[in-house]
Amino acid sequence: MVEIPDILNTVKVPKEFEPLFTKAQEYVGKYFKEKREDPTRGTIEVFGQRYILVRAAAMSVEFFDIVKDLYKEAGEEEANSIARSFLFDLAHAIGKADARKFHEKMGLKDPIAKLSAGPVHFAYTGWAFVDIFPESKPSPDENYYLIYDHPYSFESDAWQRAGKKSDFPVCIMNSGYSSGWCEESFGIPLVASEITCAAKGDKACRFIMAHPSKVEGYIKEYLAKNPGILKQVTKYEIPGFFKRKREEEERRRVEEKTREANRQLKKMDTLKDEFLSIVTHDLKTPLVSVLGYADMLLGGMAGDLNEKQKEYLSAVRRQGKTLDEMIGSILEYTRMEFGKLSVVPTEFFLDQMIVELLSDIKPQVDQKRQQLEVEMLPQDVQVRCDQGMIRRVISNLLGNAVKYTPEGGRIGVRVEKGESEVKVCIRDSGRGIAAEHLPRLFDKFFMVSTKQAREKRSLGLGLYIAKNFVEANGGKIWVESEGLGKGTKFCFTLPL
Repeated sequence: MVEIPDILNTVKVPKEFEPLFTKAQEYVGKYFKEKREDPTRGTIEVFGQRYILVRAAAMSVEFFDIVKDLYKEAGEEEANSIARSFLFDLAHAIGKADARKFHEKMGLKDPIAKLSAGPVHFAYTGWAFVDIFPESKPSPDENYYLIYDHPYSFESDAWQRAGKKSDFPVCIMNSGYSSGWCEESFGIPLVASEITCAAKGDKACRFIMAHPSKVEGYIKEYLAKNPGILKQVTKYEIPGFFKRKREEEERRRVEEKTREANRQLKKMDTLKDEFLSIVTHDLKTPLVSVLGYADMLLGGMAGDLNEKQKEYLSAVRRQGKTLDEMIGSILEYTRMEFGKLSVVPTEFFLDQMIVELLSDIKPQVDQKRQQLEVEMLPQDVQVRCDQGMIRRVISNLLGNAVKYTPEGGRIGVRVEKGESEVKVCIRDSGRGIAAEHLPRLFDKFFMVSTKQAREKRSLGLGLYIAKNFVEANGGKIWVESEGLGKGTKFCFTLPL
């Protein structure tokens, strides 16, 4: 039979708290007064609740050693951390559950009454005696602050009885259980950290309990005010329960953000596909028709045209071709930016492709009386690349050479086969490129302001696309120019 004392002797608190805790001692004592043991059935009941007796050392030093041994391969520090986390998590959950059931059984509604029962219950269940310090301020918000000792802690006592001395605080379950009880009482997250411990030779097992966001600050503040115990405070830590909980919550937030990002990406993919469809069909198709009709009219299908009409039709055709090239550049750029660009390699003779493209530009070369200087070293150079991409690169570079080479100028094409790659260089005798522009020449939308560029109305995507096409096929591209008035040479390589 448990005797209920008339004076407060199960907990030590500041004078102003004594009436409150004396009342708590009364109803906790009443709870434990109804205790029944029946070994024939293996049961222990307190106030209608079944309890079990567990040897203190089994739940402290011995449990700790078993967990450490399981994780010894992770190293001593990591094994210690895992063991402490296990003990804290277990005790914190038990503390919350015990508090909830005790409050329910005893009909406690007031948060202060719920909390004050905790330290008394702690004493009756053999965890420890609780000595609460006067500076404590257990307010039901994030400013909650409790500093207390646990004389006769079952954990430090078990370590001392086993003849073991620790270099870190060992009363981990005390921290977990007490913070779990107080958290359930006030309905706010709380965590307790032991800063000094009798098991490591300190005078007392001292704890600070607070909101997880405030506990570290409170510990530092306490140590600053009490420098005398600073040397005793070693290897204290904020228990891992809340750390892991925050990590799990953060992981859930990241996962949800990732899912949302994926949903948005799917929407974007749909929009990208729709945009590409518009560019390829809704814009290109009517433009092809316009160019076709212009060609037919210029070819005489509309009968005789006067010079003014021919001039207008030629202007329509030129502007249409310019627009067609712009749409083509936008389409290729969009595919690259949207990740829709795919390389389809085939084997082909690079020198034969260049000969075909030179044939295509010959009318323009002849019209400007330019000289073509072609070197193939050797012939029949076979590569395995995306044929369409490489054709676009060479066509672009040849077109630029013709465009920027003045009448009567020279255009050079050289194909040189090495051991592992083929090098193609296309040079012109045009105005050249200033040194300050060379680093940006392959940037998207970059254009050197020239009369030809303004007349051409370029988007500044040609060289950017060429660079991406070459690199997508495993090659590299660069430009050489000795300065204004000295021409330009573009070179690229492709693997053999």
